[in-house]
Amino acid sequence: MYKIGRIFLFRVPEEVELIKYLTEFAIRNNIKMAYLSGIGAFSEVKMGYFVREKNAYEPIEYNRLMELISLTGNISIKEGKPVPHIHVVLGDRHGHTVGGHLLEAKVYMVEILVVELLGPILERQEVAPGIWFWPETKL
Repeated sequence: MYKIGRIFLFRVPEEVELIKYLTEFAIRNNIKMAYLSGIGAFSEVKMGYFVREKNAYEPIEYNRLMELISLTGNISIKEGKPVPHIHVVLGDRHGHTVGGHLLEAKVYMVEILVVELLGPILERQEVAPGIWFWPETKL
């Protein structure tokens, strides 16, 4: 269904907000669909846990250094623009881990792999106020 296009591997500049940086990167490089993977650390991070009854993310914030054990996600189109959708697993200095949907993150040191996907464009559609999904795929 998809072919691999360009592959980017880079370190994100320190102190930038990751979602904004990846959005601007996708626009600059005309990326419409991609797979994302990463490791590193954040100096501040806000994740969300989706509460279905509220149709909203409950924010979880860490205002300290958290190791980015795993970042996985994608870039696809939402309202005509490329948008990253990212989930993370983070670790603290005691080896405890937490995870969730990434809402905001200030980079301490992050290494990112972006694998461009060539094929049908998946565009997110609003299925409930503030909730955006891809259309279901018939395989």
